[in-house]
Amino acid sequence: MVKQLRNKQTLFFLFVFIACGVFLIWKAPHGYIFNDEPFMLSLGHRIIKGDVLFVSAWNRGQTTGLIFAPFIWVYTKITGSMEGVILFCRYLYVLWWAFTGFILYRRLKQFGFISIVVSACFLLYTPLDEMTFTYNAVSLSCTLLFLSYFLQSGNKVLDYLNGAALAVAVLVYPYLLLLYFVYAFFVIVIKCTKLKEKTVFQSRIFDFKLFLRTTISSGILAICVILFVLSSGINNVVNGVKAIFSPGVGGEKNIFLFFMELYNQFPLQIVCGSLIILISLIDKNRTKRSLWYFTAQGIVWVITVFLHTSDFNCIMFPICYMGLQAFILMKNRNMLLMFSLGVSGLIYAICGYIASDTGVYAISNGATVASMASIVMVYLFSKENMTLTQKDIRRIVLTGVLSLTIAVQLGGEAYLKLTRTYWDSEFTSLNEVISDGAAKGIITTSEKAEIYNKVLADINTIKADVHGEKKFLSLSLFPSIYLDMDYDYGTYSSWTYANNRLNLPLVNEKLKKYYNLNPEREASIIYISNEDFESVDEFDFVDLSKYEEVKLETGVFYISKN
Repeated sequence: MVKQLRNKQTLFFLFVFIACGVFLIWKAPHGYIFNDEPFMLSLGHRIIKGDVLFVSAWNRGQTTGLIFAPFIWVYTKITGSMEGVILFCRYLYVLWWAFTGFILYRRLKQFGFISIVVSACFLLYTPLDEMTFTYNAVSLSCTLLFLSYFLQSGNKVLDYLNGAALAVAVLVYPYLLLLYFVYAFFVIVIKCTKLKEKTVFQSRIFDFKLFLRTTISSGILAICVILFVLSSGINNVVNGVKAIFSPGVGGEKNIFLFFMELYNQFPLQIVCGSLIILISLIDKNRTKRSLWYFTAQGIVWVITVFLHTSDFNCIMFPICYMGLQAFILMKNRNMLLMFSLGVSGLIYAICGYIASDTGVYAISNGATVASMASIVMVYLFSKENMTLTQKDIRRIVLTGVLSLTIAVQLGGEAYLKLTRTYWDSEFTSLNEVISDGAAKGIITTSEKAEIYNKVLADINTIKADVHGEKKFLSLSLFPSIYLDMDYDYGTYSSWTYANNRLNLPLVNEKLKKYYNLNPEREASIIYISNEDFESVDEFDFVDLSKYEEVKLETGVFYISKN
């Protein structure tokens, strides 16, 4: 009987997995290449063009480029150009996301059919709906691979590979070192005290040998990256790091602001949901009233989902309240699940908030880890109470709340995935396929395709007349232009723009400092769009009299006379 159930579960999972995979493959080409996506790919592109981390590039997220630089390099070697590279990376993302979703199911399979729901929820979710190798996507998937490993038995080889997953997560999201330090602190304290004798601390997540293997493999990878970075010279790296963390970048972050971000986005749940949890914690007879607390929390959660989760990422946070409520009300609490995904998910959310300037989007993305545990918690609570009660009404309510949880979470994610295409227009408006350039194969609106094609035509005009090795700088925020130019980078970041008066002095001074420290990187070709052209006279990071001015349809190119 058990074997038959497992076979049915496996077959059902394969059906759901394939359906999600086909959906993602179909969705991948849809949506214009707004700034974030080509910017992320440019981090890897400039590495294969010979740039040195923290010296040639001044960007906090540049280590992400190490992840997909090899894939871009292989792609260019096979195709001979950057044409179509953006769509290639989207399909590569689908492959990696599917792999993570499959592993997640395998590690949660012990909990039954709910593991299929968890895997599907992960597969349908994409940070900011950017279906490519962003630092949000890579760090999330690798963190889930690392943390979910504690839920299953393993071996020495897998232990070391798990450490590698942690290393990659930290590489693209350095603030995740906090997660490792918390993990190390608890493992060492438990190992050195009598806490190791308590049952709750005898789970795999606190296994000292597993911790050592994780530390060794992640440490080796970290040392390799550090040596690679320092190969350009310690002084050069130090100067680059100082420039990256110079004033004008980021803002104040603290725990109070963290919770204020959540309150501003989810006011009903933060107030009412927290109040329900607090009352249930105080109530010594909460077991008798568990169904009422659980149902009340469910009502708040459903309202929150419908009122406040139409934006990217936000649908992943509210379910965490349901998971926490279920955990509090359960008699047989799964502490390993809570520690490995629940608590760790909260730490991840805090790290994401500190590392990013996207506020509640970053928090919700981090909360995805905890949401995976929350879905399982809701299922375990419902299953436990159905076993304990013989009353039909309780069974009906529990079944209803569980079914509603699965339907709303999965349905909500599927709806957002189907109707949203990052910042692009509605699906029905995406009617034109870009036929050339790095964005070849992308489906967008005719207006955006026309904008892209005009810029590409100007680029091709310049490339036809300019020969030899050149370094390129764009003073307009259009990161894909670097992929289409396919020249060396003459800028500290492809996220360099001069489209507002407040930003002009910062860009000008950073470029002057960059060229002072890296004179060999001075741009020989500079582009600025027609919209931003009026700001040219306010720049003095180079002497424009030494450049030839070429006016084309979308903007002006300055080409060095030397």
